[in-house]
Amino acid sequence: MLEIVTKALNHLESTTKDEQWVIDALPIAIELAKMDKGLTEEQKTELKPLTDVMDEIKKKYSSDLKAIKGLIGTGGSLRNALAESHQGTENVDIDGVGMLVFSEQWEFEVTDPKKVDKKYLHTVPNMATIEAAVKNGVRSIKGVEITPRNRVIIKPAK
Repeated sequence: MLEIVTKALNHLESTTKDEQWVIDALPIAIELAKMDKGLTEEQKTELKPLTDVMDEIKKKYSSDLKAIKGLIGTGGSLRNALAESHQGTENVDIDGVGMLVFSEQWEFEVTDPKKVDKKYLHTVPNMATIEAAVKNGVRSIKGVEITPRNRVIIKPAK
C-alpha cells in the first residue's frame, strides 16, 4: 500500500499537469479507489461484532435511561417540580445524600420580531435558496461569487 501512496504523492508533485498527467494519474487513482473500497469493507467486517455488542448494550439500558432522563434530565418532570417548588436560590445540602444547587436562569421568547432592535437581529444569506438557484442555472447573484469547480468520480472497471 505504501508504494501506491508514494507513487500518488510523487505524481502530485509534478509541475506539469496536462492531459498526459491525467492519463498517467488514472491507474493510480483507480488502484487507490479499489484499495479504499476494500479497506472500508474489511474495516466494516472487523467492526461488525463490536457494533453488534454495542447495539445490544444500548438496547439493554435504553428504557431505564429514558425513564430516568424523563425525570431528572433537562426538562425532566422531577427536575422541573423541584425548581418550581423551591423558593429562592439557596442550595439544599443533605449530608451523606447530596446537594440540590438552585440558580436563577432567565428565559426569553420573541413575541413580535418586527419590534426587535436591529442590534439583536442576525440576518444571513439563505444558503439553500442560493444553492437551488445556482443548480437551476443562475450565474449572477449580487454579493455572491459563483464559480465552476471541476470534479471527478473515480470508477474502477468491473
